[in-house]
Amino acid sequence: MMKRIFLFLIAGVLWTSSGFSAENLNAELYKKDGGAWRVFLIKNGGEELTIRLAKSKVNRTIPIDEVERLNIEHPEYDETLVQQHFDEADYAAVITALEPVAAPVADYMGVPNNLQDAFGLLMNAYFWNGDREKARAAALKLKITQDQTLKLSALTLLALTSLTDGNLADAEAILAEMSDPAAKLYLQARLQQAKQQPEAAIQTAVQLIANHPNDMLWMPLTELLCANLYLDMGRTNSAIATARQTEKFYAGTSIGKEAQALREALEKSE
Repeated sequence: MMKRIFLFLIAGVLWTSSGFSAENLNAELYKKDGGAWRVFLIKNGGEELTIRLAKSKVNRTIPIDEVERLNIEHPEYDETLVQQHFDEADYAAVITALEPVAAPVADYMGVPNNLQDAFGLLMNAYFWNGDREKARAAALKLKITQDQTLKLSALTLLALTSLTDGNLADAEAILAEMSDPAAKLYLQARLQQAKQQPEAAIQTAVQLIANHPNDMLWMPLTELLCANLYLDMGRTNSAIATARQTEKFYAGTSIGKEAQALREALEKSE
């Protein structure tokens, strides 16, 4: 889903169960007026950044709306390998590689920066690995990004973690915020599934497939969902057939691997 992955040089990482924080990140700060500074990132206060110029010992603040983007320093990294781990549904490997990398940047998701895709990939790895609390903490940070694709991904995960925790009202509130038509249909189907209405959810999923057949963000997720919905209805053979089809169509992706795992588990149980 997100192709640009980097490994970043970090300092002073503090990882806690409630979220992420960091101090003294080396970065280049580019201003909207054309200026550029080498800085240490000290804190994001919401409206302004606390920074220290590279050759200074004094902290200063700058309004966030004056910042064009941040470029946080990092060494070279094999991004292809990390993406390969994700596509193979080896989420633990993705987390091992990116957790120490993405933790420091969480508080800077409201400012365009070169680490947002890595953070988004880590967020998704958490979710698919079953680490709901960490996925939700990451999504809460990422939902303030100016990148609309990443923002939508974060909102989706917030809704899905709410559904998993039984907080249907929270999921419905997030659904009401969304404007992307395919995303709304997908989450509506997931909400109907959570309400134990698999027949209605299947109809919603079919509507998404019919109206957005070329949307490669939501189509794979929806077809995998259909396999699970058939299972919810007790139609195991249909679930296996749909999982097999999804596995074939999306071979080489994490959704293909998830469909394969579902198919194999159902066939074994049969």
